[in-house]
Amino acid sequence: MTNRLRVAAVATLFALPFGCALARPIAYADATTVMGEWSRDGRELSVVHAPRHWWSAGVVHIVLDDPRGRDQHQLDLARANYLVRRWNLPGAQGNAYVWGGVGRGRGRGIDGGEVAWNAGVQLDYETLWFYSMVKSDWHRSSSFRHRMDVAQLGFALYEHNWDELATWVVLQGRNMRGDFTRETETALLLRFFRRTQWIEAGITDTGGFTMMFMVNF
Repeated sequence: MTNRLRVAAVATLFALPFGCALARPIAYADATTVMGEWSRDGRELSVVHAPRHWWSAGVVHIVLDDPRGRDQHQLDLARANYLVRRWNLPGAQGNAYVWGGVGRGRGRGIDGGEVAWNAGVQLDYETLWFYSMVKSDWHRSSSFRHRMDVAQLGFALYEHNWDELATWVVLQGRNMRGDFTRETETALLLRFFRRTQWIEAGITDTGGFTMMFMVNF
């Protein structure tokens, strides 16, 4: 079985029990969101609650790996997310988000940790057939810096309603700059979502594997 077929099979197995969500820092009012992401360069797990549709707050654990295997940096942050603007259009929606967080960072040679912060911005636009997103995320402490810029374009494979299982093909570009790495990679992803759950998985042009999930309660 080829690598692409393996990715499709794994993504399908994970997606079947899932139902639909929007991969955004704020999903629904009065909802709690659990989100996780894995790639060759690191992992992220967050839990946030949205008292209103325009803001949410929670905690996030981030691990960033040096691709040379020489170091690793971990951040544990309290973070708040804010919906700056929403555009409700006929058959489409656009959103602008910002977020910021502060906590502790740890790495080799850092005794007891240090103050670290995170900030980011996201713009997205979607219809039932088309999805686009750009995002920029910054992580900094007194001894560490990392920036990641992401762009996605997605297309639905068939017509669906909001409460039905949707399947998308997404092309992703990601640029990373900082103390560990300075590189750009592309990935081809399969995305499945329905009602309050979401999962996507794929492979990068360097042969790496990437996966993200999101569940709303």
